Amino acid sequence: MALEKRSFEGGINGDISQRLLLSTEMLNLMNARLGITEFGRDGRVENVPGTTAITQSVFPPYGTHQTIGAVPDDDRNRIIFFNFNSLSYHGIYCLDYSVPTVPVVYAILYDSQVATGLNFSKTSRIDRNAKVVGDMLYWTDNLNQPRRLNIEAGIKMNHPSYSTTVSPYSYPMNESVLTLIRRPFGLPVTVAKSTDGGFSENFISLFAGQFASRLVYRDGEGSVISTPSSMINYNLPSGTENYIQTAFPLSEIFEQDVQVVQLMVRYGNDPNYFIIREWNKDNASDLAEINAHNAGSTSLSYDFYNNETGIAVSNEDSVKPSDNIGTLVKTLEIADNRLFLSNYTKGYNTPVLHP
Repeated sequence: MALEKRSFEGGINGDISQRLLLSTEMLNLMNARLGITEFGRDGRVENVPGTTAITQSVFPPYGTHQTIGAVPDDDRNRIIFFNFNSLSYHGIYCLDYSVPTVPVVYAILYDSQVATGLNFSKTSRIDRNAKVVGDMLYWTDNLNQPRRLNIEAGIKMNHPSYSTTVSPYSYPMNESVLTLIRRPFGLPVTVAKSTDGGFSENFISLFAGQFASRLVYRDGEGSVISTPSSMINYNLPSGTENYIQTAFPLSEIFEQDVQVVQLMVRYGNDPNYFIIREWNKDNASDLAEINAHNAGSTSLSYDFYNNETGIAVSNEDSVKPSDNIGTLVKTLEIADNRLFLSNYTKGYNTPVLHP
């Protein structure tokens, strides 16, 4: 029996007569595909495989679930999807098919793990407004502030045996852990002059300036500079104070994904800041100080003698009052390692005052 092999790289061409078709074209193709399949075969016409039910045990057993958005994570062969639940047990999940014969569904984040919930809605769908870049998931639904999440940290939180070098989140977490805008420390640093009898010099007698802070988060994102402290003025002629005590108020804690805390100083009315102290969680002693602050036992503090050279902060960062990101965003896209937001609302409505 004669056997003829043909290649159909030309695809479907239904616009011309069958007798005019090229040898690489086909008139019609149904329930089949042409290309490189998941089995590594190239150029073959094959039936489209049917769907297979995937066993999972991570969905809450309450209410009904409806997927309101999904995004592929091509680098890791998985799909991230968002589920609305009729009883508000919403969730974010990951279908991992890196091993095609043994797909796994992981829970990334449950509604109950966020202090204010995920607040998903069937009428404010995410659809394709979600993107994955490395470990990061970005999404928006025009109902909540645009959000972001470290996928690996979320999976590790819910599946302790999951293999990753990323540290897990802890819960319950504040909503600000998820927001695209990385919030600064909300309170100004407290300052007070004091005297150190063991320090013979006095470099603050002619110092006048303010202090502020900036936070750097675990994924390299930074906040804007916080509200500055009250102004420290020159010493009086009879003044003996030779250093300034600075401290972060205990009434506010550092969020779990804050990696570095920076303390800055600026001189007089000059807008430029200089970093004079950093606390990095990778350093054991710095981590202990941050944890002590969050526990409410000892404020994160630093004694400023004005005898060190700080690291200059760029002018763009020094004068930036806030991140220019909408409070509500309808659409987002990734291009050239940049996140583009469009059709968004900025600012807040003026509150209505009743007599």
